[in-house]
Amino acid sequence: MYGPGHNGFFTSPDGRENWIVYHANDSASEGCDNGRTTRAQKFTWNSDGTPNLGTPVRLGASLPGPSGEPSAVSTTYTVTNRNSGKCLDVAGSSAADGANVLQYTCNGRTNQRWRLEDLGDDTHRLVNVATGKVLDTADCSTADGADLRQWSWLNNTCQRSQFVATDGGYVRIVNKATGKVADVADCSTADSADVRQWTWLNNNCQQWRLNPA
Repeated sequence: MYGPGHNGFFTSPDGRENWIVYHANDSASEGCDNGRTTRAQKFTWNSDGTPNLGTPVRLGASLPGPSGEPSAVSTTYTVTNRNSGKCLDVAGSSAADGANVLQYTCNGRTNQRWRLEDLGDDTHRLVNVATGKVLDTADCSTADGADLRQWSWLNNTCQRSQFVATDGGYVRIVNKATGKVADVADCSTADSADVRQWTWLNNNCQQWRLNPA
C-alpha cells in the first residue's frame, strides 16, 4: 500500500467498532491522482490509549462489514448519465449475447439494474440483473466508438471496469483492457442513444452516477 492520504475515522452503526478510511495506491509508481482507491478497515486501541492501525489489507480482500450494519443492503444499482439523466439499459431486455447497451429514460425495470461484482484487482464486472450478462467491449476493440454490449462472462479484461471518481458523486467507467470510458454517442439526450467507448474527454456525457436500486 503506497501514498496513503485523506484519512478519516468513523464508528460502526452500533458504536462498538472503530474504523479508518483512506485513499492509497497499489504501486509505488502511482501518483497522487484519481487513480487512488478508497480503503477501509477496523482498528483497535493499545493499552496506553494510542491507536493500533494494524497492517493495511490488500485491495479486494474480503472483510466483515462494520458491526451493526443493516442486513438488507441494496446490491444493485442504476447507472445514470450526468448529461442526459438517462439510465444504462440493455435494449429490449434481450438475453442474447451481443445485445446493445444504450441509454433510456429510467423506469425501474430490471434491464436497467446492474450488480457490481468486485473481481479483487481494483476492477468490477457490471452484471445486468435482467439477463445475467456482463458489460463488454465489442471484440475487445481499442478503437474510439467501439460498441458496448452485453455478453456472457468470459473472464477477460474487456469485461472488467474501473470506477474513477470525477466530482459531485459521479465516476468515469474505464475499461480495463482499453483504457477508454463509457460514453453516450454525440452527447445525445435521446432515448436509445448508443453507449460506446471513447477516449476520456472530461465531459458530462462520459460521467455516470451509481444509484442504489
